[in-house]
Amino acid sequence: MKEKSPPRRPAAGHRPDASTAGPGSSQEALHLTNLGVELFNKGQHQKAFDAFQKAYQMAPEVSTLSSNLGAALISLKKLEEALTVLRRAHEQSGTDAALLVNLGVTYGEKGEKDREIIQYQAAINEDPKLKEAYLNLGVAYMDQGQAEKGAQAKANASVARAIELYPKSSEAHLAMGLVLELQKDFPQALVALDRALELSSRSQAVMLHRADVLAVLGRRQEAIKAYQDLLNHNRELPQAHISLSEVLLAEGRADEARESAVRAVEMELSDLFLLRKLGKLLIDLNLGHRALEVFDRVLTRDPKDHETAHAMGQIYSRQREYDKAVDCFEKAFRIDPRYSKASYNLAMIHYTRGHYDLARKVLDLTLKADAKHLKAWNLLAKTWLKQGQPKLALEAWEQALAIRPNSSSLLKSLIKVSAELDDKPRMTKYYTQAKALKAEREKERTAGDTTFADEDDEIDQSTT
Repeated sequence: MKEKSPPRRPAAGHRPDASTAGPGSSQEALHLTNLGVELFNKGQHQKAFDAFQKAYQMAPEVSTLSSNLGAALISLKKLEEALTVLRRAHEQSGTDAALLVNLGVTYGEKGEKDREIIQYQAAINEDPKLKEAYLNLGVAYMDQGQAEKGAQAKANASVARAIELYPKSSEAHLAMGLVLELQKDFPQALVALDRALELSSRSQAVMLHRADVLAVLGRRQEAIKAYQDLLNHNRELPQAHISLSEVLLAEGRADEARESAVRAVEMELSDLFLLRKLGKLLIDLNLGHRALEVFDRVLTRDPKDHETAHAMGQIYSRQREYDKAVDCFEKAFRIDPRYSKASYNLAMIHYTRGHYDLARKVLDLTLKADAKHLKAWNLLAKTWLKQGQPKLALEAWEQALAIRPNSSSLLKSLIKVSAELDDKPRMTKYYTQAKALKAEREKERTAGDTTFADEDDEIDQSTT
């Protein structure tokens, strides 16, 4: 599973100049904007959007109204709509710093990192004291990672400048905590987040990230208390329930972990990263049926997510619901023919059910995608053997042995099939290798090294 991109903060809360709106509408637009800002800061983004949209309709030429509407659209993940509104306003005004920040946030959410950074830099040129520009620029630099030389230094400098301008801004210290989290400097991240909490003791974002850092630092009891304190403020935070469940599971408190994870399932949750994370957690909690519910929601939002389709196939295979597992593995493989995990597992089910021709055809596709897939070569050899082709089985096992020369199980299979073919030179060769390997392993056991292992054919349950 890919790591979630760091959060950006759209610039919302800018009031229009009453003199710029049309007669009779300026006070109403200002009232709606104030209402929208209040709702936005409470995290009620849909209601904020409704207020901002009404204000925008009264005076669409006012850039601050466009900027606020864009911020709400970004928060609702309506990126194309946000881009349309913000670009149109930018073409008309071109100099609104908050609008430039929101353009940057939109580009960042779309993965256009270079364009994102350019917009934040332009916003700083327009307004050197705009806090959101520095905060987002710092996070954007960190999100670039190794692609940008000196990204960490630039990120630190940008957020430090925001703290210098606004030393009592909880948001600024939160951003520093986020940047330090991304740099894996968790002790200093906790210092920054503690300061942010001092400045805003009810900030849910600060409380959540602080609890996350405590968990990473191994201070699980403190993390559990921090998540519980946050949920006492707001029970409807699925991310907090998910994180709390993870820490409880790590502490061996599986029943409590299940309770927290199930609460998250029952909440409104549209963030794909969190849905995937929740699904994987539910698998770890042996709640496969609830994981299937969550993964269904993921595929409804992202029908091209081959990894989620594959994960559903794994669950169905564990439950012995092989027809459903086949459907899921086939779907994953159709989405991405290079995804050899799905095709291998599909072949494994065909083999288990005695459909050897189908298994072999799928294994050919698996090995075309990944010529060094050890389990696929091993299963192909067994399939050939089931079909009465020991010579072809021998060739497949030799391919597998080339990938893992120290596999005793492969050597045993090769000795057996060589004997069946009455191929004495090969049988002698592999018997000699097996004998030498056994002596080497006895020596390793005496030395206390038990790191070697063979692989057997089974459904590949590893997750990405």
